[in-house]
Amino acid sequence: LVWDMVEVPRSIADCWPRSSCGTTNDVGTWAEPDCTTQFGVADTPLLRLSCARLLVHKRPVSFLVDCIPSLRDLVWAAPDRSRFLVVVFVLPPDPQGAVLHVVTVFQGLVPKGSDPAGDALWKAMTDTGPDGDRVRRRRLRCACRVAEARPAVRTILEKLGAEDPVSLHPRLSPRFFAMPQYLEVDIHVGSNPAGRQIARALGVRYDEMAVDVALSAGCHRKGEAPDRLLGAFRAIRLMKTNRIDISHLV
Repeated sequence: LVWDMVEVPRSIADCWPRSSCGTTNDVGTWAEPDCTTQFGVADTPLLRLSCARLLVHKRPVSFLVDCIPSLRDLVWAAPDRSRFLVVVFVLPPDPQGAVLHVVTVFQGLVPKGSDPAGDALWKAMTDTGPDGDRVRRRRLRCACRVAEARPAVRTILEKLGAEDPVSLHPRLSPRFFAMPQYLEVDIHVGSNPAGRQIARALGVRYDEMAVDVALSAGCHRKGEAPDRLLGAFRAIRLMKTNRIDISHLV
């Protein structure tokens, strides 16, 4: 399993023309969405999408930086000012019992003092003290937008509220793993009844969709850093991307 950074196309049009939606011979891929259009956010994300993988295992896997040597090596070898955000969406098991992990890796190298607000936010998000998880549960939010889908699928998702922004806790029972330059957020989609409904409704239709996902830190208390977009990605024809079996690693 190799993690090649900065492999994501910076232009969505380059990797998936809109006119190709609905065809079956295109290979799935990843991109960065237009956050202003899709999420109404004017500022750029704190971290940029660098690479993404669709991993499969017989059970949910957490703390990837500990169990996947190549990812661990990537983080340890990075410069001191590097920041890594790994977001893992753990989908309900497929008909064969395989658990799919949608893994996106965001990276940023921030010169010291160039973004004081971003520095303060990252310090709060990666706090390893007793209050760290409480801050992450309170502040982290997720938003999804369906960029491309067949009309019938879009109607189902709208009825189920799939595009409503949600706080990760307690809706999706997230798990966090934090170090000074690394934050992993594991989101178990099946831990929420609405998430299970959406997953069942979609079935194999992931092949026909493009979905934009954004993770942000909300401001709920006086003195906290203002709302900030941490990272965003577009998953395009998700089930047509190459699945990587990590059973031999974990």
